[in-house]
Amino acid sequence: MAVSLYGASLFGRAYKSCEIRGLNNAPGGGDGVDDDVQFRLGADGAGSIKDRRHGICCGITIAWIVGFCHKRDEAVNTTNFARYFTDVLRFQGAYLKDNKGTVGSIDDLNAIQPEGLRRSGNGKCTGPQLSGLFPGGTWAAYLGIWHHAIGVGVNDRTLRSSRYCIMDPNAGLFKYDGEAAFVDDLRQLVEARRLRKGEAAGAKVSYTFFKKT
Repeated sequence: MAVSLYGASLFGRAYKSCEIRGLNNAPGGGDGVDDDVQFRLGADGAGSIKDRRHGICCGITIAWIVGFCHKRDEAVNTTNFARYFTDVLRFQGAYLKDNKGTVGSIDDLNAIQPEGLRRSGNGKCTGPQLSGLFPGGTWAAYLGIWHHAIGVGVNDRTLRSSRYCIMDPNAGLFKYDGEAAFVDDLRQLVEARRLRKGEAAGAKVSYTFFKKT
């Protein structure tokens, strides 16, 4: 079940997974997002002059966090996640990336939905410190790990079958049935990314925790 990513073998402790590779970019062509957005993000078939396709990890992560906190089945169901990623998260993610390209885009979603999300903590810390900052109840977090965004989420104990999740737009969705396995794989993922980007030991990631209002 492990995935080779960032020079390491990751997610080996997950008990369920949906692996998705090579789709951390805007959908292009006639079935893609708006032509202007495709152009700005360098999507295939957009006639873009960009020298590369822009990753849309921040937008995908925001869209997933909203789905997770609102307990959308597709956000945690590994059987349905590939279609959800392709048909929903990539499209929403492209617009969110084009809008701001930061975690702040989540505020625009809150403005148009009746029950939004609230921040329950944010800041910077080292990878090993993350688990000590987890809030209680059901929550999701936007993690900035050196020019890349990932989402993690924990459901309350009444939803044990999908309690712990890691969603990396470069890898897919990974589910855990215990906190220890979830924390260990998250730490390993963050460390692999740190090493791949050449960051020094003790370098900090940014985090923002969200809960449903």
